[in-house]
Amino acid sequence: NGYNVAYAKNGEEGVKKALSWQPDVVLMDMRMPVMDGFKAIEEIKLDPLTKSIPVFVISAWSSKKERTQAKLAGADGFFVKPPDLNKLIEAIEKAVATSGRR
Repeated sequence: NGYNVAYAKNGEEGVKKALSWQPDVVLMDMRMPVMDGFKAIEEIKLDPLTKSIPVFVISAWSSKKERTQAKLAGADGFFVKPPDLNKLIEAIEKAVATSGRR
């Protein structure tokens, strides 16, 4: 869909990339080495430079507990792997349009 994307190997690297790259949106897994997705989302949402970046979780772990934890961490949406790409793209486009980041 013409997006420029970057990849992070773990949550800590993801937070650093969010700070340095300032993307329009972040897609976050939950179970990662070094720093899990819950902590990474919290750090992204606590920093004034990145707090307005929409963060969507894409995870195979989809119990009510994980969804609640992700929301409490600051996630803007939750998609179960494999996500419906049409719904994901629609959510990304809507979030970016309303975030005021562009």
